Amino acid sequence: MLGSTLFFIESGVTVEGAVVGPTIKPDITPTTNWRTLGCVNELTPYQVTEEDTPFTCFEGTRYRQESSTVVLQDGWEFTLKNHCEPIYRLMLGLDAEFSTNAATVIPYKKNIRQIYGYLKFQAKNVNKDQQIWTMDLWGKLEMIEMPTYNDKSVFPRLRFTNEDSAQNAIKLENIANA
Repeated sequence: MLGSTLFFIESGVTVEGAVVGPTIKPDITPTTNWRTLGCVNELTPYQVTEEDTPFTCFEGTRYRQESSTVVLQDGWEFTLKNHCEPIYRLMLGLDAEFSTNAATVIPYKKNIRQIYGYLKFQAKNVNKDQQIWTMDLWGKLEMIEMPTYNDKSVFPRLRFTNEDSAQNAIKLENIANA
């Protein structure tokens, strides 16, 4: 069985004197540098694609039409059980990070509800207690399904859209044994 742990560190946060951004990513040590997103119920990759312009090739006696699919965007969608601070910020349109010690924050102030930063995925074979891979991606975090509060809870579903960064990386470890 494959299990996933997600960590997030937001753009603009200062870690050990460096400001996090597309070109600056702190390491995971200590793990308190990054926010854990809690219990991941479902993690699914997604792609946005489009068909490229068809191309006609002459093969001597007939024409053959070729087409290809171009990937425009990559990312991940996931459902979380926990309601960490970014969930409330995205859900309530808060324009800044908040804490329980902070002053009152105005809800629904931010119309564009996305948070830029790095998402760290750690995939693990839980039966063998082996790390499968670790991936760091720069991009934006958005909520695509709001949580529902009733007798049958619907948990928040988020989308992380990958954006270009030289700091994006994947480390494959035990993929043959997954």
